[in-house]
Order: sequence, then C-alpha cells, then structure tokens
Amino acid sequence: MIEAVVINDKEKLSEFYRLRYDVFVVEQGTAPISFYPDKELKDDFDEKGIHIGCYLDQELVGTISLINKEKHEPLMIEKVHHLESDMTKNYAEAMRFIVVENARTKKFGVKGLIVSKLLSKLYEVLQHHKIDYVYVQSCESVQKLYESIGFKQIGEYQMYEGISNECPMLLDMNAINQNILEGVR
Repeated sequence: MIEAVVINDKEKLSEFYRLRYDVFVVEQGTAPISFYPDKELKDDFDEKGIHIGCYLDQELVGTISLINKEKHEPLMIEKVHHLESDMTKNYAEAMRFIVVENARTKKFGVKGLIVSKLLSKLYEVLQHHKIDYVYVQSCESVQKLYESIGFKQIGEYQMYEGISNECPMLLDMNAINQNILEGVR
C-alpha cells in the first residue's frame, strides 16, 4: 500500500530528515556534510514546516516539505531570487521533493503513484491553510513536471548556494491544472 501523510511524530520526522540527508548530502552533494553532524538534514525553517512523507508499506519512499510564509519574514526562495510577494495574499514554499530510487520504487507505475500521492496530500494541505501561491525552486530535470501541474517560471536560472542551478517557479492555486489533480486523487 502507498500512502502519503503529514508527519508529526518525532521518530518519523527523524527518519524523514535522515532520508533528506542521504539524498541531498550523501548522494547529490548539494549540502555540506559539516552542517549536519547528526546526519539529519534539518534547517531552521523546518520547525515551522509541514512535512509530508509517502510510505510504501512501512518504508519512507518520498518526501516534500511546505513552509508557510509569515507576513514579514521572507521565504528562502524570496531571499535567494530576490522576490517580493504580495502581502495581501498567502504564500508558501514547497521544497526538498524526494522520490526514493530503489528496487521497489522502480517497479512499473510505482514511482508515478508516489509522486501522485505526495502531490495530492500537498494539495490538501495547501487548501487547508488557504494558500494562494506556492513557490518552488526547480532544476531543469523536474521543471516540466512542475509546469504540467501549473507552475510558471518567474525568474532566471542561477546557482543556488554555489551547488545547483535552479530557477524560481510560482503556482497560482486558482489556476492549478485540475486535470493533473484529478489524476492524482
């Protein structure tokens, strides 16, 4: 069974942060090892984040985090790409999207189902928090996926922390591609 859930349990959050560490620090090298001596990729904004994990049976196989914008605090993407949000609207940033690559997730259709479950749960959370716009930093390899959902590129590609080339994208929740969401549910 594949299921996406909001993770609140301390032990499951620790597993969530360890998976992020394995992917972004160990596999991809996009974050410095010295920043995470406990082998958990956890940032300052994670305390306020909403963390969604996708499980294949009991195995964590996908993640995404959502950070809601506080009115006078810029989101990470706003700092990096020098963006300004409309203060009359509610914004959030989706980040650290992971789908695990292993023998179980490579089976036909499983990876697509993991993505679908994560996006469906994310959509529920966004609706619950009455988010008007969602930011994401995208690299070229996943930009088409974000565009198929309704994200639009709103800035140029630039090096993020000197490691990865990313562009800012924005999703207007009122213009979200309903066809994609119907396939996700």
